Amino acid sequence: AMHVANVSTSQTVRVLRDCRDYDLSCIASGFSPLFGGVTTASIACPNLLFAEEDVPYGATVFKVDPPIRHEAHRKALWTALHSGTVRVVTSGHSPVPPEGTPSNPGDFSRALAGSLVGANELFLPAFWTAARREDFDLADLAHLLAAQPANLLRLAPQKGSIRVGADADFCIFDPDSQWTVEASKLVAATQGCCDSLYDGKILTGKVVATILRGHLVYRRGLFRDNPIGNVISSQSRLVRQSQSACSSSFS
Repeated sequence: AMHVANVSTSQTVRVLRDCRDYDLSCIASGFSPLFGGVTTASIACPNLLFAEEDVPYGATVFKVDPPIRHEAHRKALWTALHSGTVRVVTSGHSPVPPEGTPSNPGDFSRALAGSLVGANELFLPAFWTAARREDFDLADLAHLLAAQPANLLRLAPQKGSIRVGADADFCIFDPDSQWTVEASKLVAATQGCCDSLYDGKILTGKVVATILRGHLVYRRGLFRDNPIGNVISSQSRLVRQSQSACSSSFS
């Protein structure tokens, strides 16, 4: 099967819709789809939240990959999610050392594509802020951010849902909490990365706690002292222990 990552234009949405319709018609007729399975795709969260018309003049922090497109493209992406043409949303973050992402304010020709600082830790509240305005509910978020990615990566039923026998991975989320992002207070800021296109943005919803395989790993800004995350293969086998950094302790 073929997967198209980081869809950002209305033209790509139209092609995906045609591919999906063709794949499903082949399956219904007993034939194999062109790429061996139903074509899948994902959209990076920033392309759902921001439009080119909203980018401040000279704000090179908005130079990201894929680029922030015009409003018409942003609306087409939401339509794709509503119709099921695209069923996965990602954070879009690309972790790199801060020295590797000079923003060169005001000069888009010299600025490198940003790393979307904060896109990972702000993923859920950022997407929820926009999704609730587009008539999505929390069940839709669980589908787009957990269940479908787990199915796509062949991690289900171990991952992607809360059920007996699955890993107890979930978060406690306050969907109504409103707050303003301060880039200097993000976890990424402790690593020297302070520029963020989310800086100053008012978000709705906040992660209160995170549970990984039944263990509390985050609560109200504090992380476990010792990391317990693991990298797993598409067959849900342990490959190697995660080297993700964790700091602070619980009181």
